[in-house]
Amino acid sequence: MESQRLQKTLVFLLRHRPDVGRLRLDREGWADMARVAAAVARLTRRAATREDVLQAVEEDAGRTFEVLGNHIRIRRPRRGRRGLLPDILYLPVVAEDLPLLAEREVLERPDGSSIRLFDREQRAWLAAHRQPEGEPALLYVDSIRAARAGTSFTHLGGGLWATQCLPARHVLNLHPKFGVQASAGGFLIRRGKRGGQEVALVRVRRRARITWEVAKGKMELGETPVDTAIREIREEMGLDVPIEVISDLGPSHYGFSTPSGEPRLKVLHLFVLRALQPIEVFRPLGREGIEEIAFFDPDAAVREVTHGSLMEPIRRLRRWLAEHPEAPEEVETPWQATTCGVEGGLLDDLKPDESRAWEDVEVRGEEDGGGEE
Repeated sequence: MESQRLQKTLVFLLRHRPDVGRLRLDREGWADMARVAAAVARLTRRAATREDVLQAVEEDAGRTFEVLGNHIRIRRPRRGRRGLLPDILYLPVVAEDLPLLAEREVLERPDGSSIRLFDREQRAWLAAHRQPEGEPALLYVDSIRAARAGTSFTHLGGGLWATQCLPARHVLNLHPKFGVQASAGGFLIRRGKRGGQEVALVRVRRRARITWEVAKGKMELGETPVDTAIREIREEMGLDVPIEVISDLGPSHYGFSTPSGEPRLKVLHLFVLRALQPIEVFRPLGREGIEEIAFFDPDAAVREVTHGSLMEPIRRLRRWLAEHPEAPEEVETPWQATTCGVEGGLLDDLKPDESRAWEDVEVRGEEDGGGEE
């Protein structure tokens, strides 16, 4: 079995739904290796042995798993002390130093003091401009992968983080093939039958999982983020009514790798939108893997969105909705929206509610919302 597919299946079973594989985890999250292999074989309908599981663990560059004797578990996430570690941390530097930094395996201060990083890009740029000499620049640190690989981060408060040393392989823009990928999308909201706020999500079939996501996609040449968000939502949901942006939720940043292993910084612009006319039906863009569109109340939407890169944005939306209870303003006629699926069911072995928590293990860019790859 392909190693990456096996890794994804292991994450699904050990992190999200051990019950689907009839697994029993102990209080520390450990499961018997032989039973895990048997669960993988049942779920994928392909042969899987203990040796296959061990090989997948060994080839997992993200160090997602831990093995102890005949037992395996998801590696316990390392969180910065006194704070939840963000996807990307920003390190102010001088542009003239970038070639020298790119030659190092580990970044550390000559005097042994800690490296200070910011969790907000704007604040990091302000700090970079305050440096006495040189052109300001930023390094983009994939803090999640760094933490999984053993780097310890301490939250100092006020958006500031610290670490004693930083492996250069986790600094995205020190890689010679680094690139930035800009995307945009958004959350279409409405008033439900009982008057409460509801959020539309798209259910997307990926190569190894099915998950609820936000409609979004890559920006095309000449487009603004708003242009892209409106186009992607209309295309992926199959809308034939006009929609408009009513709020900008701001950008989200995270790192991912292309299938060939090249690092990318994803800049995702997200908006809150409403329809200007009643929606009679959704027509999901099946060729992009979109199977269904459904509305959820804000709390349910937070539960359904399981991708790490989208969990903070969906919580940001929930906060925005709580602060704007009047949104969206009603259209003249009540909404009559229904969902419309496409042919071709879910994973053969899973019921619909058992297949929503699949998560990428290594290539985080693969899950980018809607039909975006």
